[in-house]
Amino acid sequence: MKTEDLRKTENPDFVHSPFRYPGNQIYALDTLLSLIPEHRYYAEPFCGGASTFFGKSKAEGNWLNDVDRELIDTYITIRDQPEKLIVALTGEEISEKRYNYFKTGFAPRNSFEMAVRWFYLNRTSRIEIMSRFWEQGDKITSRPTDWANSILECSKKLQDVRLTSGDFESVLDNVSEGAFLFIAPPYSVPHSSTQNQLHKYPFERESHFRLANALRLLDGKVKFLVTYNDHEELRRMYSWGEHIVISNLPNKSPQKEEIVIVNYKL
Repeated sequence: MKTEDLRKTENPDFVHSPFRYPGNQIYALDTLLSLIPEHRYYAEPFCGGASTFFGKSKAEGNWLNDVDRELIDTYITIRDQPEKLIVALTGEEISEKRYNYFKTGFAPRNSFEMAVRWFYLNRTSRIEIMSRFWEQGDKITSRPTDWANSILECSKKLQDVRLTSGDFESVLDNVSEGAFLFIAPPYSVPHSSTQNQLHKYPFERESHFRLANALRLLDGKVKFLVTYNDHEELRRMYSWGEHIVISNLPNKSPQKEEIVIVNYKL
């Protein structure tokens, strides 16, 4: 077991995720990328905001999956109809009035309108579950004037990417031999139900065991990297894997540690 600090590298393929999402992958991105082996096919069973996919060089083949159907439909809209989405969001403002309209007053009639609603609420909500509007003092780093460029950049990177919504085992069971899996599940085993509420689809304790067992059964057919908030139970759960501990908030206090589990030599 060793500890790595975040290392700063230059990546010309870097694109910011279009979404706000729980987790701190972006803060540890350089370190995570340094741990990923060479690969021709890349897949994420829990893509969420997909910060690692958007931050890394694009592989020949790519697959992003998440259990949240609305999230995936929004990615599909960004990939296939970016200009139409930009037009629909043009002139929007970040205000409680508009937030409440999209939250309770707007009834999407199709998948495109659902994507408009999902995008707006995600960009203006305090957390991913989209239950609260920004509180005074919260730092808004992306404004409507920035959304068009973000949508276009992400659309370009999403071209030819397979986008699906389903359980993580559907990816593990069907990914090509020799692929690389980047796996960032929702909050880890010891987190309280309050922490789990940050996610629209909570990942309960038994699901973490199901994931660990499914990965062990891969038996080297694909390489994978799993990243979690560090905890002793996870180390026991993945005792058969290679472990490394990194700081996922290197410039903040108190620093938080992330455990990375891989099935290949680092």
